[in-house]
Amino acid sequence: MKKIIILALLSLSLIAGDFSYGGTLNTGGGKVQADVFNPKTQSYEKRSENIHLTNIQLNLDYENEDFYVQTSLYGYVYHTKSGDPLKFINYYEPVEKQDIFFRSLYISYKATDEISIGAGVLPLSNSTPTKYNNDYIQDGEGIYMLNDSVLTSVFATYKTENSRTILLLGTIDPLLVPTGNYIDETLRQGGSYSIVLVNKLQMDKFELTTQVSFNHMEFEQKNLSDAWVSGMALVYDDSEDSGWSVYGVAGFSVYNNDNADSKSAIYDKVFKEKAPAGDYIASLYPNSFNFEKKTYYGGASLLGARKDFSIGKQDFFVSGEWFHVYGDWISGNHGNIYMEQNNQTFNIRDNSYFLNLGYLITNNFMFRISTTYLEYEEQGKIGNLADTVPTEEFIGGGINSQVVTRVVFTYKF
Repeated sequence: MKKIIILALLSLSLIAGDFSYGGTLNTGGGKVQADVFNPKTQSYEKRSENIHLTNIQLNLDYENEDFYVQTSLYGYVYHTKSGDPLKFINYYEPVEKQDIFFRSLYISYKATDEISIGAGVLPLSNSTPTKYNNDYIQDGEGIYMLNDSVLTSVFATYKTENSRTILLLGTIDPLLVPTGNYIDETLRQGGSYSIVLVNKLQMDKFELTTQVSFNHMEFEQKNLSDAWVSGMALVYDDSEDSGWSVYGVAGFSVYNNDNADSKSAIYDKVFKEKAPAGDYIASLYPNSFNFEKKTYYGGASLLGARKDFSIGKQDFFVSGEWFHVYGDWISGNHGNIYMEQNNQTFNIRDNSYFLNLGYLITNNFMFRISTTYLEYEEQGKIGNLADTVPTEEFIGGGINSQVVTRVVFTYKF
């Protein structure tokens, strides 16, 4: 199926119209150091893992009168020094060591000068304000802190002279083509859907993005939750004059937990062959489980800045971000394999800090080194990740904090 789709996209170049392509290649290594609480020894252990990751994204664009087709095909491969696969803190299964999938694949039709309609795979990842941590590359819709998913959607856009509004109805289920394995498969088996409204307003050097989304989540086709996530991002970009860009993001979430029907499916996923004893295990560790029908409220904020500067004829930049969580925050930012930062995932509690130094070697070649510090300190309860318990009290222990260092080389073509 993947080969057929690729051939179909490439064949567009033979049809009258404007056809263009481009992409990025990233390669580099890093180290993850974590403080992990072991419930058996009742103590913290320091663990580390060295990782090398190479990824490539190919963008193909085709335009013919009122029709526009866009696709971003993404592939990656990674290996670890230990040989073990990567496992993100908020997934049940490890991440595959190599994969190829679509970050976007959609077609739109320009109905009027202001209105377009479309359908296909639409990315919310790599969105506002991620471009200030690389060479101003950004290709996602909305606000990254609120959602980094790839949604198979139907959508409509409305443009004016200085604003753009998009309304979409989509699902994280891979309906048309493979869309990556960075969201747990138990959430992607039918039934989950999102309604997202995004507006971007440009005012001279200011850019204001607002986003509201409703998300209905199912776990193996059984009700799990309904969540409202909304927020705004304000950017002041003076990079062409002073070299400075500053930005802030604020978000608010309402999480309606309704997971009684999915309890047995969650037990099967967590305990496997011990699933029949799920209720008994939960009675021994009641603070680690939540199958209660209840509403949870939370918030999050992000403050960031970037400074571009030159030393001699060489161009550099430095950027930094502080992310903070309030209450029982939940979002659609799951963390993914293709971003060179993971400091805004929904399971962070308290704070994360991100510092990034970049060297623009040529117009096409860039070097970056970054350090990220993430505070977890609490674990999402089994059945409800919005409700948390201190790591020391969680049935399985877990990561209390992480330090991630990365060295990344990027080539644009």
